[in-house]
Amino acid sequence: MSRKLVVAVRGDFTPLNCGYHRRTADLVAFLAGCFPGTAVYSHYEHPVDPWTDEAIARFEVRFPGVDLILDHAPRAVRLLGRLKNAALAFAPAAAPAILRWTVGSATANYRKMAKEADRYLFVMNTVDTYAALNGFRFNSLVETHDIKFANYCRRAGRSAAGLRAVGKLRSEVAVLERACGIIAISPVDASIFRTLVTETPTFWVPSYDEPDDAAPAAASHVYDHDLLFVGSDNIFNVTGICTYLADNRVWLKRRRIAIAGRVCATPEVVVLARSWPGLDLLGFVDDLAPVYAGARAVLSPVEGTGLKIKMVDALAHGRPVLASTHSRDGLPPGFEHCVLPLDRETVEKLLDDPEALAAASRAARDYHARFLEAGDRRKLKDFIAAMLN
Repeated sequence: MSRKLVVAVRGDFTPLNCGYHRRTADLVAFLAGCFPGTAVYSHYEHPVDPWTDEAIARFEVRFPGVDLILDHAPRAVRLLGRLKNAALAFAPAAAPAILRWTVGSATANYRKMAKEADRYLFVMNTVDTYAALNGFRFNSLVETHDIKFANYCRRAGRSAAGLRAVGKLRSEVAVLERACGIIAISPVDASIFRTLVTETPTFWVPSYDEPDDAAPAAASHVYDHDLLFVGSDNIFNVTGICTYLADNRVWLKRRRIAIAGRVCATPEVVVLARSWPGLDLLGFVDDLAPVYAGARAVLSPVEGTGLKIKMVDALAHGRPVLASTHSRDGLPPGFEHCVLPLDRETVEKLLDDPEALAAASRAARDYHARFLEAGDRRKLKDFIAAMLN
């Protein structure tokens, strides 16, 4: 029996205005390209990214031939999702039963698929998507994006030994054990998942792009800015860029710095820019290629887990990255000549020495080409193909 592949997502990801959107869009494009007939399932309702008429039209343009299956999720389904997450933390061994909890009269399209669950293979776009669906009984793989409990600890400033963090770890592992395969974005994440969930294969996929899908390298000798930061309004982005600029203002104030993305609209960044004449807020930019071309180097002074999509974009455009330790940890080895520390000596040498900047830019393009070849993308494709047949 040949199964149908369905990607389950939480909300509209087509704006592409954060790393989560980009990774999900790349996943859908990869699967649709490999497996014709792939569909996407979601709920109309989402607190930040609901499926509006405009969003649906955008999806149809970006993914022609991919069916978008939508259901209305009433309040009862959303509340049940929260109850499932709480129950998973207290009783992880009961995960298969908990994830099947259902509001019987809701989500008609989903219930129709669930009646013939063996005919479908689901790829979940986050760990949390399992509990959000109205009863889960399919074979599945999960795209993790990051390590959920570790991300929580860093976001909330909590100890990993705290009860809340331990509960999130228990629920995360319980859900991962329910999957037939795990997709990790970084080698560090992959190693942790392989340690925690020994019976489930983990595939390290740093990028879903094929090598010939790389962005054209930015080539410019007329720079509008010395440094560029690109980010969504994620708290890690807000805290990271504001703290770094504030802590290093004395020697950075003579530099021309640009910030792009939804992070520009956050109060913290707006206040910082008001007192910094050389700091330009570009806002959300649809086409970042000219912005990268006009910057000598890119900043990534952020915490969090997983691979930073902003760094991959910069490297794809031939721009070296000045990055925090956590940002560098998400990358495969070999980045040392194009992803550099954020200390003053390193930054000033890169910006003030044209030969050093040119060498780092060449290294960025070379590293990105190797990056697209890295990982288990082909193994993942073969694994899914075997599960579909």
